[in-house]
Amino acid sequence: MTKWVSLIKRIQQAGKLVYIDIAPQELETILAEVSPKGLMIITSASSEEEAKELIKKAEKFTR
Repeated sequence: MTKWVSLIKRIQQAGKLVYIDIAPQELETILAEVSPKGLMIITSASSEEEAKELIKKAEKFTR
């Protein structure tokens, strides 16, 4: 997914929403590179605990 970062940034700069499907391990990398504004992410988790951890990681970039 990191190869798409420049395209995602251009889409966001055009004021468009971005919908991406990423692997859980890519979450922090993507959020560190692009704006969370208008970014919709779909990912997966193998357990409820992993899902909660992913949410915590995402919250660090949205506050």
